[in-house]
Amino acid sequence: QILLFLSFSVVSALFSDLGSLTELALRDNRLKELNPDQFKGLTELRRLDLSLNSLSSMPTQLLDGLQNLVWLSLTGNRLRTLQQTSLEPANALQHLLLEGNPWNCNCNLIPLKHWLEWIIYTGGNVDSANCSFPANLHGKDLRSIPMEMFRHCYPLYLETRSPSAAEGHQVPAGSAGDCMRQRYRSVSVRRATATVVVAGVVCGVVCVMMVVTATYGCIYAILMAHEQQQLTERNSQQQQPLMVAKEPEQDEKEDLISLLFSCY
Repeated sequence: QILLFLSFSVVSALFSDLGSLTELALRDNRLKELNPDQFKGLTELRRLDLSLNSLSSMPTQLLDGLQNLVWLSLTGNRLRTLQQTSLEPANALQHLLLEGNPWNCNCNLIPLKHWLEWIIYTGGNVDSANCSFPANLHGKDLRSIPMEMFRHCYPLYLETRSPSAAEGHQVPAGSAGDCMRQRYRSVSVRRATATVVVAGVVCGVVCVMMVVTATYGCIYAILMAHEQQQLTERNSQQQQPLMVAKEPEQDEKEDLISLLFSCY
């Protein structure tokens, strides 16, 4: 374990002969920058404390070779952004401290947000990364901001960010870059397929119910019409004998009147 108090910068070859070092504390040294090869050779390093300095950026290759690093503190620096690729080489990292930095939670921090979520998902521990910018996200923890807040970033974020793309070359479909874009789709997009399936099932059930209801209504109408027709026929049959019975009675009255007149 080594605790150093330096100023402004650290000589790049300072730790080259300390391959067995497991803990290095550069806390509160007013460091403004670090060389990409600063910790090269520290293959056994497990804890690295860079807190309370003046670091405004972190070199992409700074953690290369630190495959045993499990604890890293960047607390109290001047970091506004941090590339996911700067942290990925430390694939054993389980404790990351980011509090006390003026994070600018714009589109560039989306990869970092996803990486922090992955660390937490795999059982790691990440402290709060409160946003200082933009104003509508001031004081919000980057980890808890829903991806819907970054909807305006989707076209920019889906662009290829590989070095070859920076040189004007597109990454072919099915490549690692395409896989990364699929991995970091927003929650709403990842659930879109399930939403479509559920909506289709619900619409199908509703359509079947409407067809069944319409069929039942038609059958009911046919039965009612048939029953009404039978009722009309029965009424007609019942009224017919009455009319026949009344006709002789009427004839008898007429014969009686004729007989009376003949008598007179």
